[in-house]
Amino acid sequence: MNVKALILPFLTCFTLTGCFTGIESTPKITSKDVRREGADAVTAEKRYLEDIEAFPASQWKRGKELMVSDPKIALALSGDADSLQYGDILVFDGFETARDITGEEVTLFRLVNRADDYAFLVYRSSMSPEKLASLPGIDVPFTIDMDIVAAARERLVTKQLYTLTYNWLDDSGRTIKGRKFVPVIVTNVSPGTTDFPIRVEFVDGGGQKGSFLIALSRALQSTRGFETVFSFTDPHLRYPQVNDYMWERITQGRVEDEMTTTEVRLAIGAPQEIVRAPGYGGVRERWIYSDGVYADFENGLLVNFRK
Repeated sequence: MNVKALILPFLTCFTLTGCFTGIESTPKITSKDVRREGADAVTAEKRYLEDIEAFPASQWKRGKELMVSDPKIALALSGDADSLQYGDILVFDGFETARDITGEEVTLFRLVNRADDYAFLVYRSSMSPEKLASLPGIDVPFTIDMDIVAAARERLVTKQLYTLTYNWLDDSGRTIKGRKFVPVIVTNVSPGTTDFPIRVEFVDGGGQKGSFLIALSRALQSTRGFETVFSFTDPHLRYPQVNDYMWERITQGRVEDEMTTTEVRLAIGAPQEIVRAPGYGGVRERWIYSDGVYADFENGLLVNFRK
C-alpha cells in the first residue's frame, strides 16, 4: 500500500469541502464507549472489591486504626487536631453518647493521636448509637480505615493483573508514562487519598514500578474503580486479529501507518468526534482528538496521524 499517495488526496478532501458528496459527524465517542467492547469480561473485576467497604459500628473495636488523609480533618474533630497531617494514625478508643442543643442523643467517637498518647480527640456524629448501629458501615471524615487497606492487601498482593491505562503513579503520587495491557504483579496495597483510599502498587516484567489509586465508593467507582484500571485476563485475547507487532506498539501508546481503527482506539483511545467523507475508493474518516490531534483513515487503515 502506497501510504504517501493516499495522504495528499485525503487531506485535500478534508480541506476543500467540494470534494465531499456529503459530510457527517458521528456522535461523540468516549473512553466509556470503548470499554463496552469488553463489558462481559469486566464483570468479575467490577465485583472483586465490592465487599471491601466501611465496617459497621458493631465491628469497631478499641485499637482500630484510622489514617489521616487530609489535614482538613481538624475541622471535624474537637481537641488538639490542628497539627494533624496526611499519614498520621488515629487510634479508636470507644464510643460515648451526648445530647445536642435540641436534646437529641448523638454519638461521640473517642480517638487518640498515636504519635501523642495524651492528645485525645473527638469526632461528633449527628446520629444516635441506634442509628449508627443500623448502618452497614460508618467512617470518620478525612480518614482511611486501615482495616480496609489490610483487607485489600490480603486479597491483591502477589496477584497477576493486566493494566488498562498508561497513566501510572510513582511512589510520590505523580503521574508517569507506563504501559497498557501488560501483565503486572501486585507488590503491596497502601493507603491512598480520601476519595481513592486504596493504592495498589505493582511491578511489570521489565522491573518498572507503578501504582493506581482505587475508589471504593460507588459514586466514584465508574471513574476509578478496580475494573477501570485492571483486568484479570490478557486483553490481547479479546483481539486475536491484532498481530504481535501491532500489539506491542499498542502497549506503548504508539500509532503507525496501516493500523486499523480498532488498533488506534486501543493505542490512544476514542476520539472526541469522527468526520466521514465518502470517496471514490471507499470511506475516508478523520478522528479528531483534543489539542489539535487527529488521525486519518482510508478504508479503515491509518494513513496519517498528527500530534
